[in-house]
Amino acid sequence: MHAFLIHAGTKEARIKRYKLLLKTWNIAPIDTIFLSKDDEMHSIGITEVRAFQKQLTLTPYTSSHSVGIITEGELLTKEAQHALLKTLEEPPPKAKLIILAEQSELLLPTILSRCHVLQEIYTSISEEQKQAIDKILSEVPSKKPGEIIHYVDTTFPSKEAAANFIHNLLLILSEKNISDSSFCSSFSSYKTLIRQGLLAQARLTANVHYAMTLDTFFITSLARQANKVYVQ
Repeated sequence: MHAFLIHAGTKEARIKRYKLLLKTWNIAPIDTIFLSKDDEMHSIGITEVRAFQKQLTLTPYTSSHSVGIITEGELLTKEAQHALLKTLEEPPPKAKLIILAEQSELLLPTILSRCHVLQEIYTSISEEQKQAIDKILSEVPSKKPGEIIHYVDTTFPSKEAAANFIHNLLLILSEKNISDSSFCSSFSSYKTLIRQGLLAQARLTANVHYAMTLDTFFITSLARQANKVYVQ
């Protein structure tokens, strides 16, 4: 999916999340296009959206894709949102879109249905939560795929526990609190953890079974999986 909606939470949390996406995608600042409300206006209209769409069709300078960021999606007029649907339905081949919104209910259902939705809930994480995640990520690499499945079943009793783990992990990664930890070498890469974490979050939002989601997250994130196949 090329379009992402980051909503709820604080403005700082939403900004932190879109910067994490840009880092994951290796997007240079020159290939980042912003659409924001003019200081003299109270909304973002169709004229501004069409100019923004035209920029998204241009070839990126140094990155694989250009990324358009709408900083206050809830301020898009209905007419502007309908115009934006064209980009969501027929995206430019080398462009991605990120919409930030404090209140997603102000966006059209057709906009929401075409976006990968990322909800910001927590703005900080405790030292105890960091240690719990460090413990999980240090224990998993020593396990075979079958053992990982059992580990997930016994460690995460509910969808809420799984969602909290993924959310907190992404928050830690965005703050670079574990990027240099010793266990990180057991995973494909720092960016793989981010990418797989975002994918797991999307699956949980789409009501994919939480245990299956975490099984896939851990197994696909392990560096050794690219080099070694286990026979169960």
